[in-house]
Amino acid sequence: MSFKLGAFDTDSIEGFKAILKAWPALPVEVQLDDLPAGDGALYYQTTMTSTEWTFRLELTGSDVHDVLAKADSISRALNPLLGGLLPFTPNAADGWEWQGVLSSAIEWERDSVLWFSDQGVSRLAGEATVTTPNPYGYAPVSRAETAAPGALVLEAEGNTSYYPTVEFEGVLSSTQALIVNDAVEISGPLIEGQILVLDFNSLDFAVYQQSYSAWSENRRNYAADPFARGAITAFTEASSTSITVTKEDGSALGEDYMIRWTASGSVAARRHAIYARFPVRTRMGISVKLMSNRTRTLTAQFRPSISTSSGAVTLPSITLQAGVPAVYTVESSVLSPASSNSTAGLVFVDSAEQPGDTLDATAVLVEAGSLQGPVFDGDSTDADPLVRYQWVGTQFNSPSVRQTRVADGREKVLNVADRFKRFQRLQGIDNMSLDIDITDGTFTRAVASVRARRI
Repeated sequence: MSFKLGAFDTDSIEGFKAILKAWPALPVEVQLDDLPAGDGALYYQTTMTSTEWTFRLELTGSDVHDVLAKADSISRALNPLLGGLLPFTPNAADGWEWQGVLSSAIEWERDSVLWFSDQGVSRLAGEATVTTPNPYGYAPVSRAETAAPGALVLEAEGNTSYYPTVEFEGVLSSTQALIVNDAVEISGPLIEGQILVLDFNSLDFAVYQQSYSAWSENRRNYAADPFARGAITAFTEASSTSITVTKEDGSALGEDYMIRWTASGSVAARRHAIYARFPVRTRMGISVKLMSNRTRTLTAQFRPSISTSSGAVTLPSITLQAGVPAVYTVESSVLSPASSNSTAGLVFVDSAEQPGDTLDATAVLVEAGSLQGPVFDGDSTDADPLVRYQWVGTQFNSPSVRQTRVADGREKVLNVADRFKRFQRLQGIDNMSLDIDITDGTFTRAVASVRARRI
């Protein structure tokens, strides 16, 4: 009988056999106390100790160098200093997994009969013991899911008890509750985006939420560039003056675009607007690389509607040196347009602009700061959380890159063990049915999972 320990499989070495000497089962330890008088003992409890799996090893090689080389590779694979506690599966229990570690020395002995190195046969024999501190072997996860109140059936078949995990997503107030099998009742609150996790194995009961870190780039699409939709504008301080806004076609450079504002006419205050349509419920972060043909200072505002200063947020000014690019960044905390106007945007004002002045805007970044929705109104990816578009090209080459925040795990928000109105530790041995319901509120999804155990 062979076995697997971590990535090592005894069947992977030619001429190697690992034969289990005995199958360990029910490693019971009974706790008793002597009675002060009379016969017998006082019983306290029974626990399960660690288990030991002892294998007889047979290793055959073509000569002494070959067989010793194989023995060395086996030592490397089983060395607990290199791997520590690893997944362990004896082949007779394929599909079940323990956590094991080599716990005894391997003493290779020369076979007294089959040792004819000059004739191509050299054999070593020994023993290896793998200890599983946790005596339980676990089956693959059984999982069931529902989008409405009802029964979830978990398929599990072992020879000892197991404890399920229930995850619930929805909205509950503090007076509403989740009920499982009429034996467990736990109250809210639970808000959208949070997950209530009831782990009856580790007795961990908590509220979690998704955590995000890295960005994943999943589309380059020039046609999706919101600036390519004509969402560019500029306004004058007085009707007697004008600003020419040109969006230069870079067809000779791969049909990409640059954004460039050129002032014309008499000297007057100008506003240069950089914006795209996005829902007002989404808080944004914006950064843009600016470059001017001469040294000058621009003041900045963020406006719920760029055509009016009503509700505008005054931002720090920026001084541009002639021909030197500089990045201007707006923190998302100030970008919360109050109206439903879809033309919110970033406005730069130069009160001393001169005819012929130019302002180049490249490397534009518009970033979502909310879990609630899209970056740009009408985009096909409205349902995606934490989406941003980034323009990463040069001055004459600004392609649109779509990136999505990667959900890389969950973080615990709050322990809720004190919210139980009724509690019973749920457990089973064979298939298990869990009835999931709520007293009121919104039911989005419930998931139950379990790993059956054997010992």
